[in-house]
Amino acid sequence: MRPFPAVVFSLMCALQSAAALHGCAQTAPENASAAVDPPAERAQALASLTGSGPLIDAIRSAARATGVPAEVLAAAVFSESRWRHVDAEPGEAWGVGALQLDPPALTLAAQHAGQSEAALRGVLNVYFHAAASLVRRSAGDAPPASTDLHAWLPHLSALRTTQPATTMLVEGATHWLATGFEVERPGESALLVPALYSRRLGAARPDQPGVRWVASPNYSDRSRGLGEVDTIVIHVTQGSYGGAVSWFQNPDSQVSAHYVIRSSDGQVTQMVEEQDVGWHARCWNGRSVGIEHEGFVDEPQWFTDDMYRASANLVRGIAARWNIPLDRAHIKGHNELSDCNDHSDPGPNWDWDRFMSMVRDGVDPGQGPATGRLLGFVREGDIRDANANIAGARVSVAMGPSVVTGADGLYRFEVLPVGLQRVHVEAPGFVSADIEREVVSGSDAWGSVALTQAASAPPPPATEPPPEPPPPTPERDAALQPDAGLVEPGDASTPEPPTPETAAPVQADAGQMGVVIPAAPGQNEPGPIGATPQRHTASHTGGCSTPAAAPGGPWSLAAGCALWAARRRQRRATPRDRRASVSGAAL
Repeated sequence: MRPFPAVVFSLMCALQSAAALHGCAQTAPENASAAVDPPAERAQALASLTGSGPLIDAIRSAARATGVPAEVLAAAVFSESRWRHVDAEPGEAWGVGALQLDPPALTLAAQHAGQSEAALRGVLNVYFHAAASLVRRSAGDAPPASTDLHAWLPHLSALRTTQPATTMLVEGATHWLATGFEVERPGESALLVPALYSRRLGAARPDQPGVRWVASPNYSDRSRGLGEVDTIVIHVTQGSYGGAVSWFQNPDSQVSAHYVIRSSDGQVTQMVEEQDVGWHARCWNGRSVGIEHEGFVDEPQWFTDDMYRASANLVRGIAARWNIPLDRAHIKGHNELSDCNDHSDPGPNWDWDRFMSMVRDGVDPGQGPATGRLLGFVREGDIRDANANIAGARVSVAMGPSVVTGADGLYRFEVLPVGLQRVHVEAPGFVSADIEREVVSGSDAWGSVALTQAASAPPPPATEPPPEPPPPTPERDAALQPDAGLVEPGDASTPEPPTPETAAPVQADAGQMGVVIPAAPGQNEPGPIGATPQRHTASHTGGCSTPAAAPGGPWSLAAGCALWAARRRQRRATPRDRRASVSGAAL
């Protein structure tokens, strides 16, 4: 059985089949390739409930019959009983069945359903139909839409008859609807993909900073002083958090504890002031402070990291206020109290070595680096569309492992270091996406991603065809013959092809995209180092650059092109190291 985390989000942070909420968080997509992070104000936030077994079948049947969303009922069941149809242990807490109905609520449900209380206790379908009917009746003549889970949550208060048990039930269901959960045991499976909601209640008068206050009438007003309290007693409720608080508020119960701690997130409620005597350990009451922990002694999954941390922090605070040594002689289990106690809590699943190390040192020993689990769905377009799972998507963590989704589109990283993790998701034919999620120690972080199909590549832009070359002329053809030389007008002789030493320097015209323009004779002689050679205005005709009228005689097109061809042949025949030293070579 795995809870999804309370992680990292702010109201409605992340997610998947719905939204994501809770102070934290986790998490409909903002765009087609982004993680799902809808705002907290979203009126209709969907969660996804899947699984099989007697409990989920009874929940679904009751939801169909009454219109109460199955996801809301399931979140309440997980909050109160961790998906078990059990009664609280008499004398420890107050609750019947998977929803931990208090006895007056059980009677009301039986009357409203026209069934006996024995039938409700013994038949799952009767139990859930009766309970869901109370919730539906609370919604009145204009019930919320079945998709508006947030609006249904307050109506769970119909399953309680006292405060603050009603508030705690609503808070618990809100938390698990926000963070999701997973149950895996023989004959039972359930997976609730989150739709996050959150509420916080302030504390009134606690001894320990940061905890909430709910007064119990069951205590002895003693105003104990320093030295009168020397023991801290560790209890387990054998029921739900809200059920224990409600039971301690009932004057007829004649029991109480100073503190109650919630399993899911370590929330602490104080019910009796430390200076007064709580009624939790019989003959040890006068010298002790009692701490109840939500859960059952034979189910270790109730003893979460958050609960251990909150309890250790609380014990350190109590010990400091009362000068109690931080050792096992002064921090005891209920089962270790002599003479007048016959209880078995906290039981063999309570990790005393770990707990005491956390109490003494403020750290969790022997656990190695703190780790948590990250999981989510990869779906196409809309993360809420359970029919759009993407199989074969590769999900990888920066500087870490990668996994590939199966047919259900679900990915899991079972062990990741706590802290912000950057996740990259890619799938053939889809635009890849990146998200960031906060991994919380001992918890599950949820981060689903919606991908969009990749668009096909656009056709290349049309290009203009290259210009046709100019028509040939006899003069140009003669100049561009392989053996053509530089022929001055009036000179009938054919000189030898020019060498690098005798050829006129040339200059490149950058404005002509690398076309080489022969320089006019006598106008580009080497000058002092650093001097700028004189340039000549050029036009571009016939495929050859022609200098303007230059001193020293006429400069024909044929002559210019012939020199260009000769220099080109010469460069091809010149070694690279020699070419680099030829002054004025700019071909």
